Amino acid sequence: MITTSDPARLDRLTGYLGVDPDNPHLLRDHANCALTLGYPEAALPSLARLCARDDAQADDFAAHISALRQTRQPEAARAAVASALARWPRHDWLRLEAALLNFAAGELEAALEHLPQVTDDAGLYPRIAETRIRLLHHLGRIDEALAIGEAMLADLPGATSVKAVLCPVLLDANRLDRAQMLAREVLAESGPLYDVLETLAGAALDAGDVEAAGPWLDQALAARQDDGRIWLLRGLTHMRAHDFARAEPAFAQAVALMPAHAGSHLARGWNLYAMGRTDDAMAAFEGAAAASPAFAEAYGSQAALFALTGRPERAQELLRKARLLDHQAASVQYVAALLRDAKPEDIALLAEQVIVRARNPNPK
Repeated sequence: MITTSDPARLDRLTGYLGVDPDNPHLLRDHANCALTLGYPEAALPSLARLCARDDAQADDFAAHISALRQTRQPEAARAAVASALARWPRHDWLRLEAALLNFAAGELEAALEHLPQVTDDAGLYPRIAETRIRLLHHLGRIDEALAIGEAMLADLPGATSVKAVLCPVLLDANRLDRAQMLAREVLAESGPLYDVLETLAGAALDAGDVEAAGPWLDQALAARQDDGRIWLLRGLTHMRAHDFARAEPAFAQAVALMPAHAGSHLARGWNLYAMGRTDDAMAAFEGAAAASPAFAEAYGSQAALFALTGRPERAQELLRKARLLDHQAASVQYVAALLRDAKPEDIALLAEQVIVRARNPNPK
Protein backbone atom coordinates (compact mmCIF):
# COMPACT_ATOMS: atom_id res chain seq x y z
CA MET A 1 0.00 0.00 0.00
CA ILE A 2 1.20 3.52 -0.82
CA THR A 3 2.24 5.45 2.26
CA THR A 4 3.00 8.84 0.70
CA SER A 5 0.89 10.77 -1.75
CA ASP A 6 -0.19 14.21 -2.90
CA PRO A 7 -3.31 15.74 -4.48
CA ALA A 8 -1.59 16.19 -7.85
CA ARG A 9 -0.87 12.48 -8.03
CA LEU A 10 -4.50 11.72 -7.21
CA ASP A 11 -5.58 14.00 -10.06
CA ARG A 12 -3.23 12.21 -12.46
CA LEU A 13 -4.55 8.80 -11.42
CA THR A 14 -8.12 10.01 -11.86
CA GLY A 15 -7.21 11.05 -15.40
CA TYR A 16 -5.62 7.69 -16.16
CA LEU A 17 -8.75 5.92 -14.93
CA GLY A 18 -10.80 7.95 -17.39
CA VAL A 19 -8.84 6.25 -20.15
CA ASP A 20 -8.52 2.78 -18.56
CA PRO A 21 -11.36 2.48 -15.96
CA ASP A 22 -11.07 -1.28 -15.38
CA ASN A 23 -7.34 -1.52 -14.77
CA PRO A 24 -7.04 -3.13 -11.30
CA HIS A 25 -3.56 -1.69 -10.68
CA LEU A 26 -4.78 1.82 -11.45
CA LEU A 27 -7.89 1.30 -9.33
CA ARG A 28 -5.80 0.20 -6.34
CA ASP A 29 -3.33 3.05 -6.77
CA HIS A 30 -6.16 5.55 -7.01
CA ALA A 31 -7.98 4.20 -3.96
CA ASN A 32 -4.80 3.97 -1.87
CA CYS A 33 -3.78 7.48 -2.86
CA ALA A 34 -7.20 8.89 -1.91
CA LEU A 35 -7.24 7.05 1.43
CA THR A 36 -3.70 8.18 2.25
CA LEU A 37 -4.70 11.79 1.57
CA GLY A 38 -7.73 11.42 3.83
CA TYR A 39 -10.33 11.46 1.03
CA PRO A 40 -12.26 8.21 1.63
CA GLU A 41 -15.23 9.43 -0.39
CA ALA A 42 -12.96 9.79 -3.45
CA ALA A 43 -11.73 6.21 -2.97
CA LEU A 44 -15.19 4.62 -2.85
CA PRO A 45 -15.88 4.32 -6.63
CA SER A 46 -12.53 2.66 -7.31
CA LEU A 47 -12.92 0.31 -4.35
CA ALA A 48 -16.46 -0.64 -5.33
CA ARG A 49 -15.24 -1.45 -8.84
CA LEU A 50 -12.37 -3.54 -7.44
CA CYS A 51 -14.66 -5.51 -5.11
CA ALA A 52 -16.98 -6.33 -8.02
CA ARG A 53 -14.16 -8.07 -9.89
CA ASP A 54 -13.78 -11.86 -9.87
CA ASP A 55 -10.13 -11.48 -8.82
CA ALA A 56 -10.89 -9.12 -5.92
CA GLN A 57 -8.54 -9.46 -2.95
CA ALA A 58 -9.25 -9.37 0.78
CA ASP A 59 -7.37 -6.07 1.07
CA ASP A 60 -9.70 -4.55 -1.55
CA PHE A 61 -12.69 -5.40 0.61
CA ALA A 62 -10.97 -4.19 3.77
CA ALA A 63 -10.14 -0.85 2.16
CA HIS A 64 -13.71 -0.54 0.86
CA ILE A 65 -15.13 -1.25 4.31
CA SER A 66 -12.75 1.28 5.84
CA ALA A 67 -13.89 3.94 3.37
CA LEU A 68 -17.56 3.15 4.03
CA ARG A 69 -16.94 3.39 7.78
CA GLN A 70 -15.08 6.68 7.46
CA THR A 71 -17.85 8.17 5.31
CA ARG A 72 -20.44 7.15 7.93
CA GLN A 73 -22.18 4.37 6.03
CA PRO A 74 -22.24 1.79 8.85
CA GLU A 75 -24.98 -0.44 7.47
CA ALA A 76 -23.25 -0.83 4.13
CA ALA A 77 -19.93 -1.38 5.91
CA ARG A 78 -21.38 -4.05 8.21
CA ALA A 79 -22.94 -5.90 5.29
CA ALA A 80 -19.66 -5.77 3.40
CA VAL A 81 -17.58 -6.96 6.35
CA ALA A 82 -19.92 -9.90 7.00
CA SER A 83 -19.63 -10.98 3.37
CA ALA A 84 -15.86 -10.55 3.30
CA LEU A 85 -15.24 -12.41 6.58
CA ALA A 86 -17.24 -15.34 5.22
CA ARG A 87 -14.56 -15.61 2.51
CA TRP A 88 -11.49 -14.61 4.54
CA PRO A 89 -12.33 -15.28 8.20
CA ARG A 90 -8.74 -14.89 9.48
CA HIS A 91 -7.79 -11.75 7.55
CA ASP A 92 -6.40 -9.29 10.08
CA TRP A 93 -7.43 -6.04 8.41
CA LEU A 94 -10.98 -7.30 7.86
CA ARG A 95 -11.19 -8.35 11.51
CA LEU A 96 -9.92 -4.94 12.61
CA GLU A 97 -12.59 -3.23 10.49
CA ALA A 98 -15.25 -5.51 11.98
CA ALA A 99 -14.03 -4.58 15.46
CA LEU A 100 -14.12 -0.85 14.67
CA LEU A 101 -17.68 -1.16 13.42
CA ASN A 102 -18.68 -3.03 16.58
CA PHE A 103 -16.94 -0.37 18.67
CA ALA A 104 -18.81 2.45 16.93
CA ALA A 105 -22.08 0.64 17.60
CA GLY A 106 -21.27 0.23 21.31
CA GLU A 107 -20.80 -3.54 20.95
CA LEU A 108 -17.60 -3.63 22.97
CA GLU A 109 -17.35 -7.33 23.74
CA ALA A 110 -18.06 -8.24 20.12
CA ALA A 111 -15.36 -5.80 19.07
CA LEU A 112 -12.83 -7.50 21.33
CA GLU A 113 -13.77 -10.88 19.90
CA HIS A 114 -13.16 -9.67 16.34
CA LEU A 115 -9.74 -8.14 17.04
CA PRO A 116 -6.79 -10.38 16.14
CA GLN A 117 -4.67 -11.38 19.13
CA VAL A 118 -1.47 -11.21 17.07
CA THR A 119 -0.64 -10.09 13.55
CA ASP A 120 2.26 -10.43 11.15
CA ASP A 121 1.28 -7.12 9.51
CA ALA A 122 3.62 -4.47 10.91
CA GLY A 123 1.35 -1.70 9.66
CA LEU A 124 -1.69 -3.08 11.49
CA TYR A 125 0.12 -3.96 14.71
CA PRO A 126 -0.15 -0.50 16.31
CA ARG A 127 -3.73 0.02 15.09
CA ILE A 128 -4.87 -3.27 16.60
CA ALA A 129 -3.10 -2.48 19.87
CA GLU A 130 -4.64 1.02 20.01
CA THR A 131 -8.11 -0.38 19.42
CA ARG A 132 -7.67 -3.04 22.11
CA ILE A 133 -6.48 -0.41 24.62
CA ARG A 134 -9.47 1.81 23.85
CA LEU A 135 -11.92 -1.09 24.17
CA LEU A 136 -10.52 -2.29 27.47
CA HIS A 137 -10.56 1.27 28.77
CA HIS A 138 -14.22 1.70 27.82
CA LEU A 139 -15.00 -1.60 29.52
CA GLY A 140 -13.31 -0.41 32.72
CA ARG A 141 -10.55 -3.01 32.45
CA ILE A 142 -7.89 -0.47 33.30
CA ASP A 143 -5.13 -2.86 34.41
CA GLU A 144 -5.37 -4.87 31.19
CA ALA A 145 -5.35 -1.71 29.06
CA LEU A 146 -2.25 -0.46 30.90
CA ALA A 147 -0.44 -3.78 30.54
CA ILE A 148 -1.06 -3.94 26.79
CA GLY A 149 -0.10 -0.31 26.28
CA GLU A 150 3.16 -0.56 28.20
CA ALA A 151 4.05 -3.83 26.45
CA MET A 152 3.38 -2.19 23.10
CA LEU A 153 5.61 0.76 23.95
CA ALA A 154 8.36 -1.63 25.03
CA ASP A 155 8.18 -3.22 21.55
CA LEU A 156 7.80 0.06 19.65
CA PRO A 157 9.00 2.98 21.81
CA GLY A 158 8.23 5.45 19.04
CA ALA A 159 4.57 4.46 18.62
CA THR A 160 3.12 7.93 19.16
CA SER A 161 -0.48 6.86 18.58
CA VAL A 162 -0.19 4.20 21.28
CA LYS A 163 1.24 6.75 23.70
CA ALA A 164 -1.76 8.96 22.93
CA VAL A 165 -4.42 6.32 23.62
CA LEU A 166 -2.59 5.23 26.76
CA CYS A 167 -2.68 8.74 28.25
CA PRO A 168 -6.36 8.77 29.37
CA VAL A 169 -5.97 5.23 30.73
CA LEU A 170 -3.08 6.39 32.90
CA LEU A 171 -5.16 9.40 33.97
CA ASP A 172 -8.00 7.12 35.08
CA ALA A 173 -5.50 4.95 36.95
CA ASN A 174 -4.34 8.11 38.78
CA ARG A 175 -0.83 7.73 37.34
CA LEU A 176 -0.69 11.43 36.60
CA ASP A 177 3.06 11.83 36.21
CA ARG A 178 3.30 9.07 33.62
CA ALA A 179 0.19 10.36 31.81
CA GLN A 180 1.58 13.88 31.59
CA MET A 181 5.01 12.66 30.48
CA LEU A 182 3.53 10.69 27.57
CA ALA A 183 1.15 13.53 26.71
CA ARG A 184 4.06 15.96 26.46
CA GLU A 185 5.95 13.50 24.24
CA VAL A 186 2.93 13.21 21.94
CA LEU A 187 2.61 17.00 21.79
CA ALA A 188 6.25 17.27 20.73
CA GLU A 189 6.01 14.45 18.18
CA SER A 190 2.57 14.92 16.60
CA GLY A 191 0.90 17.97 18.07
CA PRO A 192 -2.27 18.03 20.18
CA LEU A 193 -3.88 14.69 19.33
CA TYR A 194 -7.33 14.39 20.87
CA ASP A 195 -6.45 11.85 23.56
CA VAL A 196 -3.73 14.02 25.03
CA LEU A 197 -6.02 17.06 25.23
CA GLU A 198 -8.21 15.21 27.72
CA THR A 199 -5.16 14.07 29.66
CA LEU A 200 -3.62 17.52 29.93
CA ALA A 201 -6.95 19.08 30.91
CA GLY A 202 -7.60 16.40 33.55
CA ALA A 203 -4.10 16.69 34.96
CA ALA A 204 -4.38 20.47 35.18
CA LEU A 205 -7.72 20.18 36.95
CA ASP A 206 -6.31 17.65 39.41
CA ALA A 207 -3.53 20.13 40.14
CA GLY A 208 -6.14 22.80 40.85
CA ASP A 209 -5.16 24.87 37.81
CA VAL A 210 -8.54 25.65 36.26
CA GLU A 211 -7.02 28.34 34.04
CA ALA A 212 -4.60 25.86 32.46
CA ALA A 213 -7.32 23.23 31.93
CA GLY A 214 -9.55 25.61 29.96
CA PRO A 215 -7.57 25.90 26.69
CA TRP A 216 -7.07 22.13 26.45
CA LEU A 217 -10.82 21.61 26.88
CA ASP A 218 -11.57 24.30 24.30
CA GLN A 219 -9.39 22.49 21.76
CA ALA A 220 -10.98 19.14 22.59
CA LEU A 221 -14.53 20.47 22.21
CA ALA A 222 -13.57 22.21 18.97
CA ALA A 223 -12.43 18.81 17.65
CA ARG A 224 -15.54 16.89 18.71
CA GLN A 225 -18.69 17.32 20.77
CA ASP A 226 -19.62 13.70 21.38
CA ASP A 227 -17.19 12.77 24.17
CA GLY A 228 -18.87 12.75 27.56
CA ARG A 229 -15.54 12.68 29.40
CA ILE A 230 -14.62 16.11 28.02
CA TRP A 231 -18.01 17.53 29.00
CA LEU A 232 -17.51 16.10 32.48
CA LEU A 233 -14.15 17.85 32.78
CA ARG A 234 -15.69 21.06 31.45
CA GLY A 235 -18.38 20.88 34.12
CA LEU A 236 -15.80 20.30 36.82
CA THR A 237 -13.77 23.34 35.74
CA HIS A 238 -16.87 25.52 36.08
CA MET A 239 -17.73 23.88 39.38
CA ARG A 240 -14.22 24.49 40.71
CA ALA A 241 -14.74 28.18 39.86
CA HIS A 242 -18.14 28.07 41.68
CA ASP A 243 -19.87 28.86 38.39
CA PHE A 244 -22.57 26.25 38.99
CA ALA A 245 -24.98 27.64 36.38
CA ARG A 246 -22.42 27.14 33.60
CA ALA A 247 -21.45 23.73 34.95
CA GLU A 248 -25.01 22.36 34.75
CA PRO A 249 -25.35 22.10 30.92
CA ALA A 250 -21.89 20.56 30.70
CA PHE A 251 -22.76 17.91 33.28
CA ALA A 252 -26.11 17.31 31.60
CA GLN A 253 -24.31 16.67 28.33
CA ALA A 254 -21.88 14.28 30.06
CA VAL A 255 -24.80 12.30 31.51
CA ALA A 256 -26.57 12.21 28.14
CA LEU A 257 -23.45 10.88 26.41
CA MET A 258 -22.42 8.50 29.23
CA PRO A 259 -25.64 7.35 30.93
CA ALA A 260 -23.86 4.32 32.42
CA HIS A 261 -21.09 6.42 34.01
CA ALA A 262 -22.03 6.91 37.65
CA GLY A 263 -19.48 9.66 38.23
CA SER A 264 -21.20 11.98 35.75
CA HIS A 265 -24.53 11.59 37.54
CA LEU A 266 -22.88 12.27 40.90
CA ALA A 267 -21.01 15.37 39.77
CA ARG A 268 -24.20 16.74 38.28
CA GLY A 269 -26.09 15.94 41.46
CA TRP A 270 -23.70 17.89 43.69
CA ASN A 271 -23.72 20.78 41.26
CA LEU A 272 -27.53 20.80 41.29
CA TYR A 273 -27.49 20.83 45.08
CA ALA A 274 -25.13 23.81 45.03
CA MET A 275 -27.72 25.54 42.81
CA GLY A 276 -30.44 24.85 45.38
CA ARG A 277 -32.16 22.16 43.27
CA THR A 278 -32.31 19.48 45.96
CA ASP A 279 -34.93 17.24 44.36
CA ASP A 280 -33.06 17.22 41.06
CA ALA A 281 -29.84 16.45 42.93
CA MET A 282 -31.39 13.41 44.59
CA ALA A 283 -32.69 12.21 41.21
CA ALA A 284 -29.14 12.48 39.85
CA PHE A 285 -27.76 10.45 42.78
CA GLU A 286 -30.42 7.80 42.20
CA GLY A 287 -29.36 7.76 38.54
CA ALA A 288 -25.81 7.06 39.68
CA ALA A 289 -26.96 4.11 41.78
CA ALA A 290 -28.98 2.76 38.84
CA ALA A 291 -25.95 3.12 36.55
CA SER A 292 -23.58 1.36 38.97
CA PRO A 293 -25.42 -0.44 41.81
CA ALA A 294 -22.20 -1.58 43.51
CA PHE A 295 -20.64 1.89 43.63
CA ALA A 296 -20.54 3.16 47.21
CA GLU A 297 -20.31 6.83 46.30
CA ALA A 298 -23.83 6.75 44.85
CA TYR A 299 -25.32 5.78 48.23
CA GLY A 300 -22.91 7.94 50.23
CA SER A 301 -23.96 10.97 48.20
CA GLN A 302 -27.62 10.19 48.83
CA ALA A 303 -26.86 9.81 52.52
CA ALA A 304 -25.13 13.18 52.65
CA LEU A 305 -28.05 14.86 50.93
CA PHE A 306 -30.57 13.29 53.32
CA ALA A 307 -28.45 14.46 56.23
CA LEU A 308 -28.25 17.96 54.84
CA THR A 309 -32.01 18.13 54.38
CA GLY A 310 -32.89 16.96 57.87
CA ARG A 311 -33.59 13.26 57.36
CA PRO A 312 -30.93 11.60 59.53
CA GLU A 313 -32.61 8.18 59.76
CA ARG A 314 -32.67 7.75 56.00
CA ALA A 315 -29.13 9.13 55.87
CA GLN A 316 -27.87 6.51 58.33
CA GLU A 317 -29.55 3.72 56.39
CA LEU A 318 -27.80 4.72 53.18
CA LEU A 319 -24.51 5.33 54.96
CA ARG A 320 -24.55 1.76 56.23
CA LYS A 321 -25.06 0.53 52.68
CA ALA A 322 -22.23 2.73 51.40
CA ARG A 323 -19.84 1.59 54.14
CA LEU A 324 -20.55 -2.06 53.39
CA LEU A 325 -19.50 -1.45 49.80
CA ASP A 326 -16.53 0.81 50.56
CA HIS A 327 -15.89 2.28 53.99
CA GLN A 328 -13.33 4.68 52.44
CA ALA A 329 -15.81 6.24 50.01
CA ALA A 330 -15.19 9.97 49.72
CA SER A 331 -18.84 10.79 50.29
CA VAL A 332 -18.89 8.80 53.52
CA GLN A 333 -15.84 10.68 54.74
CA TYR A 334 -17.35 14.06 53.91
CA VAL A 335 -20.81 13.64 55.41
CA ALA A 336 -19.80 14.90 58.85
CA ALA A 337 -18.02 17.93 57.41
CA LEU A 338 -20.95 18.77 55.19
CA LEU A 339 -23.35 18.52 58.12
CA ARG A 340 -21.28 20.99 60.09
CA ASP A 341 -21.02 23.61 57.35
CA ALA A 342 -22.23 22.91 53.84
CA LYS A 343 -20.42 25.65 51.97
CA PRO A 344 -20.34 25.60 48.15
CA GLU A 345 -16.59 24.98 48.22
CA ASP A 346 -17.15 21.90 50.41
CA ILE A 347 -19.62 20.57 47.88
CA ALA A 348 -17.24 21.22 44.97
CA LEU A 349 -14.44 19.45 46.83
CA LEU A 350 -16.68 16.47 47.54
CA ALA A 351 -17.65 16.22 43.87
CA GLU A 352 -14.01 16.30 42.83
CA GLN A 353 -13.12 13.56 45.32
CA VAL A 354 -16.02 11.44 44.11
CA ILE A 355 -15.01 11.88 40.47
CA VAL A 356 -11.42 10.86 41.20
CA ARG A 357 -12.82 7.59 42.53
CA ALA A 358 -15.32 7.30 39.68
CA ARG A 359 -13.13 7.97 36.67
CA ASN A 360 -13.31 4.43 35.37
CA PRO A 361 -16.13 3.93 32.87
CA ASN A 362 -17.58 1.24 35.15
CA PRO A 363 -16.67 2.10 38.74
CA LYS A 364 -17.08 -0.66 41.30
